Amino acid sequence: EVRGTMYLKRRGDKLYFNLFADEICNAATDDADCVKGELVFRGKVGQNIEEKRE
Repeated sequence: EVRGTMYLKRRGDKLYFNLFADEICNAATDDADCVKGELVFRGKVGQNIEEKRE
């Protein structure tokens, strides 16, 4: 389990995921892989934002 801040950066046609960890600890082996947290937009996000909750 990693707790921290993930930044998404686009350079040309590539999208990078940069994770800055505040804490790293052992997770249970039966826990499903996932990403949880809050999504915050900085800068321009475009005209149409599609919200998905699945």
